This record gives sequence, C-alpha cells and structure tokens, in this order.
Amino acid sequence: MALRQMEKSPPAVAKLKDNIYEQYGGQGLRAAELVQIGIVSQLLARLAKIYSNPKDVERRLVAFLEQVEQLATWVSKEDIKDFKRVADLVRVRVDTNASQMVILLGRAEKATAAVLRILHDLKSDPRKYHIEIDQSGYQTTAYVFSPEIRARLADRWDAVAK
Repeated sequence: MALRQMEKSPPAVAKLKDNIYEQYGGQGLRAAELVQIGIVSQLLARLAKIYSNPKDVERRLVAFLEQVEQLATWVSKEDIKDFKRVADLVRVRVDTNASQMVILLGRAEKATAAVLRILHDLKSDPRKYHIEIDQSGYQTTAYVFSPEIRARLADRWDAVAK
C-alpha cells in the first residue's frame, strides 16, 4: 500500500530507487521492480505449484533473485529480428542455473510479438520446455522452466489423478 501511494510522487520513487541501488546494486533494483509489478508473487505461486516442499520453493526463489539480472529478461520490439539468438540465450540460461527458469517480459504490442516469437521457437524444441504465459493489458510475462520441471509437474499431476 505504501508503494502504491509512493508511485504518485515521482521524486519519492526516484529517491527509493537510488537508495535501493546504493544498498543492493542493479540486482536489487531489478528485484524490487519485479516485486512492484507483481512478478515475484506470481513466480512464488508457480513455484509452490511445482514443489511440494517449502524449502525447495524458497531455494528456487532465492536462486532466481540472486541471478535476477540474467534470468528476468525484458524483450524489446527489436528482439523479433534476432529471436533465434534470444531463444538460444533463454535455453542456455534455463539449462545452466539453479532455479531452472527464465522470465521473459514484454511491454507494448511489438515487444509482445517478439516474446511470442521467441516462445514459438522454444516450444519447437524437442526437449519440451514448460512455458506459462500471462498477458495483462500491454504486459506479457512468460515463465520458461526446464524440461525437468515439465516432467516434475507431469509426475505430480499423475499422482493427484490416482
């Protein structure tokens, strides 16, 4: 609630961002931005769906936040020209980090088109990444999880069905 009120005062927001940057650097600022737009809450809900053990949820969330600058990627409209390179970068980042995920964010119509083109390339991968997409207004958020996560989810849903 205090952040919502603070948003109405650009100088207060600028001061808060400066303070966060001074204390935590760019990584802390990126994490704060993701908290502010609700991405961290959505991620937490997704992790709770994937992992039954709260410690696993915490470990994955902390691993993500510790590498947030590499794992939360803002996609621009220009990325559609080089979507293959971005998709390859997403694959590498998903496959090589402890959280086994990347979040792609696109604002506005053309950035959303770029996100969707990148996701189309990832969906054609034979390893079958687990992808969840949220579209709200002009914001598109895609959560890309490793193929191992897809398998984990399938096992959990099979267990629930029995």
